[in-house]
Amino acid sequence: MTVHHATTFKTVTINVKNNPLMPQAHVEHDVREASKQGSLIGWQEIGPERYLKAIKALGPDWGTYAPHDGGLQIPDPISWNKKIWQKEDAGFERTIHGKAKVTPNRYITWVKLKNKATGKEIVRVNTHLVSGAFSGKGDHAFRLAAWKTHMQKLDALVDRFEKKGLDVIVGGDFNRDGFKVMGDRVKYDNPLGQPTHGRSHYDYLMHTRSRDLRRTGEHVDHHYFSDHDAVVGRYKLIGG
Repeated sequence: MTVHHATTFKTVTINVKNNPLMPQAHVEHDVREASKQGSLIGWQEIGPERYLKAIKALGPDWGTYAPHDGGLQIPDPISWNKKIWQKEDAGFERTIHGKAKVTPNRYITWVKLKNKATGKEIVRVNTHLVSGAFSGKGDHAFRLAAWKTHMQKLDALVDRFEKKGLDVIVGGDFNRDGFKVMGDRVKYDNPLGQPTHGRSHYDYLMHTRSRDLRRTGEHVDHHYFSDHDAVVGRYKLIGG
């Protein structure tokens, strides 16, 4: 007889504003606040070195995947609590080359983790899409094409993990308001239309359809200096 073990955990997605740059005390506050909310965190806009320093200052219980693309620090790292998760693998993909005065390079980062309570492996994906693709901002055609290219690459990456039998949680700043950005292939873990950035819903958590990974709750956390709120999802994970 197979014995199935279950546990619960929370994951967070948070954009830590760096345009304009925040005072370091505010950055440190937002990083610490996110670490209190969940054991698995996807960060966006971690461009400045001092922002990454605040994440690394969380201490030895936390691991962080913060890769570089050549000499460029990728601004979408992922952190996990080592008491709960063991890193198995990680990687990133550049989705578009940036364009001066329009957008920087854009990326997808991912980490495959083993849950220590259940032995179950999942993949946490983190990303930040080009802004203005649906707002008519300058160089609109480039922005829209870049957004669509990014989503095609994200879909392909999630496909790859699903074909390996892995459950996937995707989070990030999608810069599209209240829309099923990945269609019906995923379950949306924060309600579409619930504001996360002023009156707009730009920040998403979602997960692939699975018998072993189930959302059991969510909330939007407003206690941040950043102009984005954090989205916190709670999940049940079953291993065997």
